[in-house]
Amino acid sequence: MNLSFIPNALTLLRFALAAAFPFAGDAWRIGLLVAALLTEFFDGVIARRLGWESRLGRILDPIADRCLFGAVIVTFLVEGRLAWWELAALGARDALVALGALWLALRGEARVMRKMAPRFAGKLTTALQYVALLCVVFGMPAPAWLVGGTCALGLWAAAQYFADVRRLRASL
Repeated sequence: MNLSFIPNALTLLRFALAAAFPFAGDAWRIGLLVAALLTEFFDGVIARRLGWESRLGRILDPIADRCLFGAVIVTFLVEGRLAWWELAALGARDALVALGALWLALRGEARVMRKMAPRFAGKLTTALQYVALLCVVFGMPAPAWLVGGTCALGLWAAAQYFADVRRLRASL
Protein backbone atom coordinates (compact mmCIF):
# COMPACT_ATOMS: atom_id res chain seq x y z
CA MET A 1 0.00 0.00 0.00
CA ASN A 2 1.40 3.38 -1.03
CA LEU A 3 1.18 5.84 1.87
CA SER A 4 3.18 8.65 0.24
CA PHE A 5 0.15 10.96 0.55
CA ILE A 6 0.62 11.17 4.34
CA PRO A 7 3.04 14.14 4.45
CA ASN A 8 0.78 16.19 2.18
CA ALA A 9 -2.29 15.17 4.20
CA LEU A 10 -0.55 16.45 7.35
CA THR A 11 0.21 19.72 5.58
CA LEU A 12 -3.43 20.05 4.46
CA LEU A 13 -4.53 19.37 8.04
CA ARG A 14 -2.45 22.39 9.11
CA PHE A 15 -4.54 24.57 6.76
CA ALA A 16 -7.70 23.30 8.47
CA LEU A 17 -6.23 23.92 11.92
CA ALA A 18 -5.27 27.47 10.87
CA ALA A 19 -8.82 28.12 9.67
CA ALA A 20 -10.31 26.77 12.91
CA PHE A 21 -7.97 28.61 15.29
CA PRO A 22 -9.68 32.04 15.34
CA PHE A 23 -13.06 30.48 16.06
CA ALA A 24 -11.96 28.07 18.79
CA GLY A 25 -12.22 28.80 22.48
CA ASP A 26 -9.09 29.08 24.60
CA ALA A 27 -9.34 25.50 25.81
CA TRP A 28 -9.34 24.22 22.22
CA ARG A 29 -6.62 26.56 20.99
CA ILE A 30 -3.91 24.84 22.98
CA GLY A 31 -4.75 21.52 21.33
CA LEU A 32 -5.08 23.09 17.89
CA LEU A 33 -1.70 24.77 18.16
CA VAL A 34 0.02 21.64 19.49
CA ALA A 35 -1.60 19.52 16.76
CA ALA A 36 -0.48 22.03 14.13
CA LEU A 37 3.08 22.00 15.47
CA LEU A 38 3.09 18.20 15.37
CA THR A 39 1.93 18.22 11.73
CA GLU A 40 4.68 20.74 10.97
CA PHE A 41 7.29 18.45 12.47
CA PHE A 42 6.04 15.12 11.18
CA ASP A 43 5.19 16.06 7.61
CA GLY A 44 8.82 16.91 6.92
CA VAL A 45 10.29 14.03 8.91
CA ILE A 46 8.06 11.48 7.20
CA ALA A 47 8.63 12.93 3.75
CA ARG A 48 12.42 12.97 4.10
CA ARG A 49 12.97 9.73 6.00
CA LEU A 50 10.65 7.64 3.84
CA GLY A 51 11.47 9.36 0.56
CA TRP A 52 7.91 10.65 0.17
CA GLU A 53 8.87 14.20 -0.73
CA SER A 54 6.85 15.81 -3.48
CA ARG A 55 6.85 19.03 -5.45
CA LEU A 56 3.36 19.76 -4.13
CA GLY A 57 4.56 19.25 -0.55
CA ARG A 58 7.50 21.61 -1.06
CA ILE A 59 5.08 24.28 -2.26
CA LEU A 60 2.26 23.73 0.24
CA ASP A 61 4.32 23.25 3.41
CA PRO A 62 5.67 26.81 3.75
CA ILE A 63 2.29 28.23 2.71
CA ALA A 64 0.56 26.18 5.41
CA ASP A 65 3.15 27.36 7.94
CA ARG A 66 2.52 31.02 7.08
CA CYS A 67 -1.28 30.54 7.13
CA LEU A 68 -1.13 28.98 10.58
CA PHE A 69 1.23 31.61 11.93
CA GLY A 70 -0.87 34.38 10.38
CA ALA A 71 -4.11 33.00 11.78
CA VAL A 72 -2.64 32.79 15.28
CA ILE A 73 -0.95 36.20 15.41
CA VAL A 74 -3.86 38.07 13.81
CA THR A 75 -6.29 36.37 16.21
CA PHE A 76 -4.14 37.38 19.18
CA LEU A 77 -3.73 40.90 17.83
CA VAL A 78 -7.49 41.36 17.36
CA GLU A 79 -8.11 40.00 20.85
CA GLY A 80 -5.52 42.38 22.34
CA ARG A 81 -3.25 39.56 23.46
CA LEU A 82 -0.41 40.71 21.19
CA ALA A 83 0.71 44.27 20.56
CA TRP A 84 1.44 45.58 17.08
CA TRP A 85 5.16 45.72 17.81
CA GLU A 86 5.09 42.04 18.86
CA LEU A 87 3.28 41.09 15.66
CA ALA A 88 5.84 43.04 13.62
CA ALA A 89 8.79 41.54 15.48
CA LEU A 90 7.53 37.96 15.38
CA GLY A 91 6.45 38.22 11.76
CA ALA A 92 9.39 40.20 10.33
CA ARG A 93 11.04 37.21 8.67
CA ASP A 94 7.75 35.99 7.19
CA ALA A 95 6.85 39.42 5.84
CA LEU A 96 10.25 39.90 4.21
CA VAL A 97 10.30 36.43 2.68
CA ALA A 98 6.72 36.87 1.39
CA LEU A 99 7.73 40.16 -0.25
CA GLY A 100 10.75 38.45 -1.80
CA ALA A 101 8.60 35.62 -3.13
CA LEU A 102 6.09 38.12 -4.54
CA TRP A 103 8.93 40.05 -6.20
CA LEU A 104 10.23 36.85 -7.81
CA ALA A 105 6.75 35.85 -8.96
CA LEU A 106 6.11 39.28 -10.50
CA ARG A 107 9.43 39.04 -12.33
CA GLY A 108 8.48 35.62 -13.68
CA GLU A 109 11.23 33.95 -11.66
CA ALA A 110 9.13 31.72 -9.43
CA ARG A 111 11.35 28.78 -10.40
CA VAL A 112 14.01 30.26 -8.10
CA MET A 113 11.72 29.65 -5.11
CA ARG A 114 11.46 25.96 -5.98
CA LYS A 115 15.21 25.61 -5.60
CA MET A 116 15.29 27.15 -2.13
CA ALA A 117 16.31 24.84 0.68
CA PRO A 118 15.32 25.35 4.32
CA ARG A 119 18.03 26.82 6.52
CA PHE A 120 18.69 26.25 10.20
CA ALA A 121 18.12 29.93 11.06
CA GLY A 122 14.68 29.78 9.44
CA LYS A 123 13.74 26.59 11.26
CA LEU A 124 14.93 28.03 14.58
CA THR A 125 13.00 31.25 13.93
CA THR A 126 9.84 29.21 13.38
CA ALA A 127 10.43 27.30 16.62
CA LEU A 128 10.94 30.53 18.59
CA GLN A 129 7.83 32.06 17.01
CA TYR A 130 5.79 29.17 18.31
CA VAL A 131 7.37 29.27 21.75
CA ALA A 132 6.25 32.92 21.94
CA LEU A 133 2.76 32.04 20.70
CA LEU A 134 2.50 29.14 23.14
CA CYS A 135 3.23 31.62 25.94
CA VAL A 136 0.29 33.70 24.76
CA VAL A 137 -2.05 30.74 24.30
CA PHE A 138 -1.25 29.70 27.88
CA GLY A 139 -2.20 33.19 29.06
CA MET A 140 1.28 34.58 29.65
CA PRO A 141 2.79 37.52 27.81
CA ALA A 142 5.62 36.55 25.47
CA PRO A 143 8.84 37.74 27.13
CA ALA A 144 10.37 40.77 25.40
CA TRP A 145 13.74 38.99 25.13
CA LEU A 146 12.04 36.12 23.28
CA VAL A 147 10.18 38.43 20.90
CA GLY A 148 13.33 40.48 20.28
CA GLY A 149 15.51 37.41 19.83
CA THR A 150 12.99 35.90 17.42
CA CYS A 151 13.00 39.13 15.44
CA ALA A 152 16.81 39.28 15.28
CA LEU A 153 17.11 35.64 14.26
CA GLY A 154 14.28 36.09 11.75
CA LEU A 155 16.06 39.02 10.14
CA TRP A 156 19.21 36.90 9.87
CA ALA A 157 17.14 34.08 8.30
CA ALA A 158 15.62 36.57 5.84
CA ALA A 159 19.11 37.83 4.94
CA GLN A 160 20.16 34.22 4.24
CA TYR A 161 17.05 33.78 2.12
CA PHE A 162 17.87 36.85 0.02
CA ALA A 163 21.50 35.76 -0.34
CA ASP A 164 20.29 32.36 -1.56
CA VAL A 165 17.90 34.06 -4.00
CA ARG A 166 20.72 36.20 -5.35
CA ARG A 167 23.00 33.18 -5.75
CA LEU A 168 20.29 31.08 -7.41
CA ARG A 169 19.26 33.87 -9.78
CA ALA A 170 22.88 34.25 -10.86
CA SER A 171 23.18 30.52 -11.57
CA LEU A 172 20.06 30.32 -13.78
